[in-house]
Amino acid sequence: MDGKQAFPSIAPTLGAVEQELRSQARAIVGNWSGNCSPQDNIERTVGHIFARQGKLLRPALVLLSAGMVEKRERAPEHALLRLATAVELIHSASLVHDDIIDGEPLRRGEPTLNRRYGDHTAVLVGDLLYARSFALLTSLELPRWEQHREIFHLFCETTQAMCLGEIREQQVLESGSRVGFEEYLNILRNKTAVLMSACCRGAAIACAAAPQLAATLAEFGSSFGMAFQ
Repeated sequence: MDGKQAFPSIAPTLGAVEQELRSQARAIVGNWSGNCSPQDNIERTVGHIFARQGKLLRPALVLLSAGMVEKRERAPEHALLRLATAVELIHSASLVHDDIIDGEPLRRGEPTLNRRYGDHTAVLVGDLLYARSFALLTSLELPRWEQHREIFHLFCETTQAMCLGEIREQQVLESGSRVGFEEYLNILRNKTAVLMSACCRGAAIACAAAPQLAATLAEFGSSFGMAFQ
């Protein structure tokens, strides 16, 4: 079951997120060909990532969290759409890199990007997805500059935490050491829950929600992410 099936009230907007993801993929290809480079290879590699759409769970958290804020404080719809798209790009980039690290052969029933095109290409395509996500975050067109700064800082910190969680997991696996339950939970929190928490908090910031509501939504996202993982 994907996000559109699970949350019919936001299904049309999630459909718009899918369209925006395809638009971002075309933009990557267009930028590549604009640099006088053959676009066939990058078109195949980027297209491979979005050939089978994910559940769009993280964009759904953005949209549902925005729905918890009073209408008079809501962010413009186009800003929420871009934010929802950006978080899915961050998630997709992290999956590309995770598949390289883990040597995964399949993702969503298809060969992983690294298995099909090699680790070097996959690393760089993942980097391109991160770059597009942060480009979107800078184009939200929110009413106040402080909202832009807070959201950008939030997702910079979130991406850093995701990387640190992956690094710590690899250290544990490579050393064969045992970790305590709290450290195990912390690894899961960084690998998965921090992004879901940021989806909820980011939506609250974009909608100029009260700090208490933003904190509550962030805590929900973190708890949801831990349960999901």
